[in-house]
Amino acid sequence: MRAALYITVFGVLLAAAGCVRKETVPYDPPPFVTDPVFYAYCMANFDLNGDGYFAKSEAAQIKAVDLDNESGADADVASLAGIWYFTALQSLDVAGNSIAAMNIRANVELTLLECADNKLGELDISKNTLLTSLSCRGNADDMTIWVWQGFDPDAFSYYSVPDDAIVKVKE
Repeated sequence: MRAALYITVFGVLLAAAGCVRKETVPYDPPPFVTDPVFYAYCMANFDLNGDGYFAKSEAAQIKAVDLDNESGADADVASLAGIWYFTALQSLDVAGNSIAAMNIRANVELTLLECADNKLGELDISKNTLLTSLSCRGNADDMTIWVWQGFDPDAFSYYSVPDDAIVKVKE
């Protein structure tokens, strides 16, 4: 009887140990860059520590993004969601894509912005006071461009916007 009790207790302990066994599953965070073309570009160029993930801490170190698609490449970026994590970004070239909205207010280090030939109806550069080069022709003819107080396009080394663009100061 005693042996049967030991076997039963031992069996229960083994079963319980099997129930709480933990397996190590790697953490796979959802990408903060949601466009598949933009994400593939980031993985190919900016996985700085080589761990197979593109982290926000890596994005914060990037100074230039070149996703110019005007050469007729098959890859077409539709969204720049997550670009706001690129806080050291100085140069952004996304010409010739299908981008309809762009939130670059956190990219205050930008000096060059090339976003010509997209689908933008509005562009807010009011926080990008270091800009010296802006090209956004080929978007909506009547696009609205939000700028900062004291904005002077003559101070730019390059400034190209649609002829009928509406430039407004953002208060």
